[in-house]
Amino acid sequence: DLPRTIERAFHLAQAGRPGPVLVDVPMGVFSPELPVGLVHQLPAPMARPAPSGGTATFIVDALAEGERPLIYAGGGVISAGATAELADLAEALEVPVAHSLMAKGCMREDHPLLLGMTGFWGTPIGNEKCRTADVILAVGTRLAEANSSSWDPRYTFAIPPTRLIHIDVDPAEIGRNFPTELGVVADAKLALEALSTAARGRAGR
Repeated sequence: DLPRTIERAFHLAQAGRPGPVLVDVPMGVFSPELPVGLVHQLPAPMARPAPSGGTATFIVDALAEGERPLIYAGGGVISAGATAELADLAEALEVPVAHSLMAKGCMREDHPLLLGMTGFWGTPIGNEKCRTADVILAVGTRLAEANSSSWDPRYTFAIPPTRLIHIDVDPAEIGRNFPTELGVVADAKLALEALSTAARGRAGR
């Protein structure tokens, strides 16, 4: 069973929200001699999910037509290597960006559209702009307690009435902490690429 277990471990490490996997192997399994090359099966390559063209257009329209739109970046933007795509989208639509603790570094610190971190240790302007936004695009974030001021609507997010569009590679996170108008299961890099493409040609705000 060990070769199949190792294969599954590598599959799980890459699937959904990527991360480490623990394989607990009893000492007795490590003690016997095993044939060379016993563990040779590699996990099948996986295509990361991306939003459809229609979904990307809907999201871009919602941001472009909002009165106080905002992009909220989570650690998934960092782990997906999607910082350039995030900046491209924000600049194309001239929409400000706030971020979670795990997404620090998602944009350069002196970027004019960057509001900073939210939550318990966030910036006043980041919390205020998130609380008063009429539409938020959240990408690669769990909207967790520390970043959301314990989900108290007086401080960071007031969802609803704010409309929330949530993109995450893990479907279990969408709608978990806040009601979501549109949930999109997608890789952050592929999603932001699609949104940037849809945003090209839109008039600046």
